[in-house]
Amino acid sequence: MSVTLVCGNFMQVFSAQVLKDVAASPAAPLIEQLELDFNDDGYISDVETEALRSLPKCTYDHLKNVSIIGYVGCIGHVELLVHIVENAPALEALTIDRTQRRGRPLHEYSARLAGIAARGYLDEKILPTTKLDLYERQAGCYAISTVRFHISGPSPTAFLAMLARLRAASDAARELDVCVRHGDDDDDYVVLHGCDRRRQHYGHGRSCLHGCSGVRAAGGLVRIVSGARHVRSAVGRYLAAADDDEEHDELSVGDKVLIAADVVVGAYDVVVGGIDVVVGVCDLAEYARGALARLRRMCPGVGIPVRFRIGKKKEDCGPKRIRKPGTKEVRFEDLSEDMQNMIFSKLPLKETVRTSVLSSKWRHLWKISPKLRFDGSTMRGEYMLEKLVGNVNATLKQQRGRMAEALEVKLEFQSRLVAFTGEKSILVDHLNNWVGSAASSCTTSLALDLAPKEFRDRHDRYMFPFELLDGKAASCLQQIQLSFVSLKPPTQFSGFPKLKKLSLHLVQVIAKDLQGLLSSCSNLEWLSIFRCNLNDDELKVDCALSRLLYLRIANCEISKIEMYAPKLKTFIYEGAQLPVDPIQAQELEVADIVFKGDITFQYALTVLPVVFPCVQNLTVHANFGLQFPWLLSTKSKFIQLKYLKLLLPQCSGDMDNIVYLASFLKAAPLLEVLEIHFNVPGYEDAGIPVLRSLPKCPYKNLKSIYITGFRGLKGQAEFLVHAVENAPALEVLTIDTATKIGVRSAQHIESAGGYVARSCLASIVSPKTKFQIVDTAR
Repeated sequence: MSVTLVCGNFMQVFSAQVLKDVAASPAAPLIEQLELDFNDDGYISDVETEALRSLPKCTYDHLKNVSIIGYVGCIGHVELLVHIVENAPALEALTIDRTQRRGRPLHEYSARLAGIAARGYLDEKILPTTKLDLYERQAGCYAISTVRFHISGPSPTAFLAMLARLRAASDAARELDVCVRHGDDDDDYVVLHGCDRRRQHYGHGRSCLHGCSGVRAAGGLVRIVSGARHVRSAVGRYLAAADDDEEHDELSVGDKVLIAADVVVGAYDVVVGGIDVVVGVCDLAEYARGALARLRRMCPGVGIPVRFRIGKKKEDCGPKRIRKPGTKEVRFEDLSEDMQNMIFSKLPLKETVRTSVLSSKWRHLWKISPKLRFDGSTMRGEYMLEKLVGNVNATLKQQRGRMAEALEVKLEFQSRLVAFTGEKSILVDHLNNWVGSAASSCTTSLALDLAPKEFRDRHDRYMFPFELLDGKAASCLQQIQLSFVSLKPPTQFSGFPKLKKLSLHLVQVIAKDLQGLLSSCSNLEWLSIFRCNLNDDELKVDCALSRLLYLRIANCEISKIEMYAPKLKTFIYEGAQLPVDPIQAQELEVADIVFKGDITFQYALTVLPVVFPCVQNLTVHANFGLQFPWLLSTKSKFIQLKYLKLLLPQCSGDMDNIVYLASFLKAAPLLEVLEIHFNVPGYEDAGIPVLRSLPKCPYKNLKSIYITGFRGLKGQAEFLVHAVENAPALEVLTIDTATKIGVRSAQHIESAGGYVARSCLASIVSPKTKFQIVDTAR
């Protein structure tokens, strides 16, 4: 914490009392830096004839840096020095500046005496670890290390608010000058507003200087003089009227009006002039501080000893420069043209166009943007579509001859005739031209999103032009995203040898063509097939997809999928029963399965371990039928499964059969985390049920159980007790009565679930287990 005190002549005797008052404040223990600025004009030091007084001891433990400005060696100053040195054990630096910041400079003889007094009293008292700096007057000049503008007031924030109000009052007065006329027509009225110094005549006679910092202050002085002149005119008019009407006791009504008008105008001018002076001086100080900062940046090697400081908090002094201390500051315009072009090439096209308006040199920078994205999904009507097509054509024409890394077009496809540039044509022709332009520029990423909002009854598709992709263009493509497109590759098509990402959405393609396309993509790493109807045909990929890491198949009518992807890490499926043969992926980490329609426990535990024997994280979203009680023990197991998440949005049948979810635990011997989300609306148990017990089966690796939608049903309670009793390594157990999926249940039912969970687990939960019941009704 830093404290600055500005002191006048009255402080020369009781200077040490200032420090005592500061020490008595609540913030005193945090003070690390203290600066005292005295102004004792012409005072001659004579401390040798006076005895020093001592204040009660008051330790300043955190005080490390003390600076005294305007030290004249008087008795009060010496007492202050001795008091500081004796009571600041952590003092690291003591600076005594005998020059004057304000007022007249210190006399040379007085400065010499001040130095003698400081050294004489501090030599024996100052610590060896304290650095003592004593600035002395040099020949013909005064050593001024810094110059500060101190703003006194309750706080910097309050001062700035007051300054804003004063500036608003000054501006309002300037606006009033335009409307108010004065009777003195002989004077010339001059308006200086901002940086405009042209003379303007408004028909009234006062001079008004307004706007710039120095000009505003000067205008304030002129206004004060004008106000004094009006007051003087009022006094003269009063005396003259009194001499003319000696025989009358009172002045005439006309004289009273004129005198009152002069007094009001004069007082108004004096007040507004004073405001202008204050605002102008503050603005001038701020401008000088900014000028010195710019001068330091222009001449970094030259030491500039002058420093202006306005009382603001450090965090309010503008943004900090993001660079290491000592490193050279590099501006963006100092970079080479190639470096600037590379930086702009990393921006999206929209941001590049916005940046190009900042400088005339950057006007055409958007043309070098390698990533082109055109979004017309929100455009409606032929006019807007024509405008979009025109913009795309113009941009691609500007890009001709340059390499475009990516081309993305998003609009609603329509196959009927549309008016483009005054001629009837179809959108297909323009799409073909765009694909051809991307092929000629060796584009690495191509995205065509042509899906309309209502696509269910639409059978027309854009036929992808494979004939425009020659061998060189096809070998450059690394990412392809197609939506609402029809694929019919020619027999002589060689495929995409470098393709890494392929996304197909609402694509019409037969299984044989898709099989040939995938077989030619040996470097494929990411594959998504979403809402593509294969008419219940089989998809067999003959070529091994040895680099495939991500596979998603959702809402596709496929009867069977056969592919070899040994490095597959993520598999996502959404549909009816799994049409996938066993995936021999030893590194499969995540499998997310969403079953459409009801399935049974038997099917899930028979198929899933066979298809995903090595999966580590399995999520199953299904509606299980609970018609028959059973406890399945299967030979197929999840040999590496560690995380199991079951989402049961709707269960039908006997809710007591929920207990047989324990079959999943038996099929995963290495399971560590179990997460189950129930949603069984409309079911409620009257009280604590009589629980059945299942055969013991230790789950030695199970460490965490998290269950939501717990209603306290008999099957839920039996499953919970079975899992907790057979999990000796259980560390965390969380039961949440709230429903997280589907429709929320009634609050009283959720409350019953919390009560049942506490009653059933009170005696079986290990003390080492972190047990928590989240009951929303409590």
